Amino acid sequence: MHLIRLFLSIALAMILCVSSAVACAEEKPVCGIALETNADYRTDLYSYVVRGESAIWYIAEADIEKFGLEYLCTGLSGTMEDLELDFADARNVLSGYLADDIPAVKICTDFCDHAAFSEYNAAYYNGTGNFIKTFHSWDAAKGYLLHEYVHYLTFTCARTPIRFGFWSEGIADYVARFICPDRMTFSTHQELPEEAVRMAQGKGVLDPVDGTVNAKRAYLYSAEMFHLGAAVGTEYYAVSNNMIQRTEQIQQNPRPDELSYYEAACMVAYLAEIYGEDYVFSHWNSDPGHFQDIFSQSFPDLYRAWAAWNTLQCGRLGIITE
Repeated sequence: MHLIRLFLSIALAMILCVSSAVACAEEKPVCGIALETNADYRTDLYSYVVRGESAIWYIAEADIEKFGLEYLCTGLSGTMEDLELDFADARNVLSGYLADDIPAVKICTDFCDHAAFSEYNAAYYNGTGNFIKTFHSWDAAKGYLLHEYVHYLTFTCARTPIRFGFWSEGIADYVARFICPDRMTFSTHQELPEEAVRMAQGKGVLDPVDGTVNAKRAYLYSAEMFHLGAAVGTEYYAVSNNMIQRTEQIQQNPRPDELSYYEAACMVAYLAEIYGEDYVFSHWNSDPGHFQDIFSQSFPDLYRAWAAWNTLQCGRLGIITE
């Protein structure tokens, strides 16, 4: 389980100018970032705003007081270029299922970890308020921003929004970890401790070309560990967005909302390979409890078929699960 916790923690310069259409906004350049005084959204919490093509950032006053404005702007400057490329990749992958107009998403900093979600996540998308919030640190947040942006696209910008946790988390991680390069997460993998790199190397999770932790390999490995029972008796964050314990009953017959993120993402990858990505995306609002109607197999049967496929993928890639 140590490796599962490891990959949970890691699974995880183009600076865009402020729009000239904003009138009466005080600009303050810091570390290459053009800050505006925030006058349009939760001014009681966020002192400054930075406007990019894909995201509008709101900088919390509490974060400024604790970490300093230079830290926040330096981190934002080092994030925005990769973010724009990553977010564009996600829009391209999902373009056939999204509305024509995709507004820039609001991203709010909370590196003071005031929100309760910070206990389990480094970022999250709030569908009710329609914003992404980042926690802990820049490196922590960068590992999850693309995943949360896919939530924004599939919840708020999709022609047919996702409804269930299996699809929500499975699609978000499938797009972020299996399909897109996810430059933001890759940049954090380059700074992993030597112990983590050695552990990943010993399990065949390093990329054979550049020697960094490969997100797809990490997910296949971690999903295999769940499938093999390594997580039984431990708590994990399930696609239901709850911390639950992996009981023997769940191990033998998991429900769709009891899967780990790893299992859901790898199962979506399996379904996409067998049935085609378009078919899978076209049915992402279907009830996983009624998979018989969509895939001609019940969820338990599909789970067992996926598990055999996942074991085969690990073998082909040289991923060691013993």
